[in-house]
Amino acid sequence: MRGVSAAVLLGLCLSGLGWAAAPAAARVAASAGLATGTRVKVEGRIDANGVLHAEELQIRDELDDDEELRGNIVAPEAGTRRFRLLGYTVVVEPGTSIGWESGGIAPFEALTPGLRVKVDGLRTSDRCFRARKIRIRKSQFEESEIVGPIESIDPLRGAALLLRVVGLEVVLDGSTDIRDPEGRVADLGRPQRRGARDDDDFIFLGRHRLGPALVSGEIRLRGKLLNNLELAARDPDRELNPEVQGTLGLLIDWDGGLGYVELSGGGEWIQEHDGDRVDSERRGELGLSQAFLRWDDLLLPGLSLSLGRQQLQEERDWFYNNKNLDVIRVQATLESLLLDASISRNLFNRDAFRSEQRKTNLIVRASYPLAHELELEGFLIERRDRSELPDSPRILGLRLSGEPGRQLKFWADLALERGRRGERQPISQALSIRPIRAHAYDLGVTWRPRWRWDPTLTLGHAFASGPDRSSSDPGGQVDSTFRQSGLHRNKDKFNGVVSFRYYGEVLDPELANLSVLTLGWGARPLAPVSLDLIYHRYRQDVPTETLFGVEIDPDPSGLDPRLGDEWDLVLGFEPSSAFELRLTAGWFRPGPAFPQQRSAASAVTVQSKFRF
Repeated sequence: MRGVSAAVLLGLCLSGLGWAAAPAAARVAASAGLATGTRVKVEGRIDANGVLHAEELQIRDELDDDEELRGNIVAPEAGTRRFRLLGYTVVVEPGTSIGWESGGIAPFEALTPGLRVKVDGLRTSDRCFRARKIRIRKSQFEESEIVGPIESIDPLRGAALLLRVVGLEVVLDGSTDIRDPEGRVADLGRPQRRGARDDDDFIFLGRHRLGPALVSGEIRLRGKLLNNLELAARDPDRELNPEVQGTLGLLIDWDGGLGYVELSGGGEWIQEHDGDRVDSERRGELGLSQAFLRWDDLLLPGLSLSLGRQQLQEERDWFYNNKNLDVIRVQATLESLLLDASISRNLFNRDAFRSEQRKTNLIVRASYPLAHELELEGFLIERRDRSELPDSPRILGLRLSGEPGRQLKFWADLALERGRRGERQPISQALSIRPIRAHAYDLGVTWRPRWRWDPTLTLGHAFASGPDRSSSDPGGQVDSTFRQSGLHRNKDKFNGVVSFRYYGEVLDPELANLSVLTLGWGARPLAPVSLDLIYHRYRQDVPTETLFGVEIDPDPSGLDPRLGDEWDLVLGFEPSSAFELRLTAGWFRPGPAFPQQRSAASAVTVQSKFRF
């Protein structure tokens, strides 16, 4: 096939040999409601070979024979009424209606290079697209979108699919959101994160065949420079941390389930400069990061059972994201309701804290689409510690998130913490076990006006309750300090191509006895390039001498709640799913909570990923 990438050709050749990819892909197509003739809207990124890598596919139930191209004009042909769009030559005939989306007739001369347009019409056999109607879009940004019936469906590397829509090859894989007309999202059932997420976690796409297994891997190179984590006014310390990390995953699937094994290893070199003293340390590791079996449609359609070491994660990493857990997991789909329940422990990771190995985790998640692009989720996380110093929190969480319009995206995370928390008093070492009564929230909205360079504005506020102000005897009172689950990572992205620590790249706190105000500005000057500038303001709910999970070394005075401010810069470049480059820089300025003469701390991280 002309214009098909090497990866697509490889997938087609392998599927032609009748490999195990075919049954898995067929299940995906059937469960998602995809079939030849189904009318769909596909949005994604077109590579240099003209293959559309779908980020979202929505099934349309409209009765319409027209096909649509939505994108940015490449180059009008001089002296003709033609221009290039998504690999087609669009022919503008005398009867073609040309106009502005907001109303009014536009001349052909208005169709300039880079302009975002929507073209309705039909293809011809000579790779031309005869336009019936052209509308110049009100908002200008990079777009690649097609609308039309599915012409063919073929298996491609595991549960990935190769579709032909409007004459273009379309690749669906684990990064694609598939939505039905009611807004329900169906993933491809692979051990990976659903959606166009990108973080430090390995995303298995099954790129190569090794005997009966699908193989994929990733190499990550990272360098991090930390300056003045002591917040010292003189002779600031500095830490340099280069790192290399590799991951290799093997998947074998069959009609009734799959097995997955993932090996991870690497090394890092830590060099600390503190005045005239230089300390160096080298670390290395190699281990089994995931290994599990999963059985699908067990007893009932839509019911699956997983056993083994498996990554547990959710969309914002606010409640949990952890792969070092040994899990018994049940997942079920009941029409639009998705259920996920698991019992887990960290049994074999010798590098984990002993307190973590003593805990048994019960995690239950339920998800339900209230409407198109609007989802309601509920969480229960219970961590049971049966040691002499029990730390057994129970978090009840609720999340409402979605995109109520083409220009808005929001999230609302609410959490109540109950259970009990044990600790020893710092002087007497007496054991204190207190009931927990705490709460937290994280609210935010991103405005995407769909202008050129695809800018975004984000406003967020997160809050977690602190200790009881009226408590004169903390050892005998209720613990009202909210703590996150300990399985969290607090990483996500707004509209960029790479994720980041959304509470700050330098301070990177756990949301506990803390208020974080976030303001963000972002842009996508090109589809594979993103820029984010983020501001954070930190305050304690109740002034104390304790901060949880932070990178800086000194403790606050406990007399003033104003911890300080931070500015972060995030640059991302992802020209394809096989390569990513990320640069993050942060600058934290301490506030009056640190009364001594203090100076700012900073962090710079450069990271590249190569996937194969």
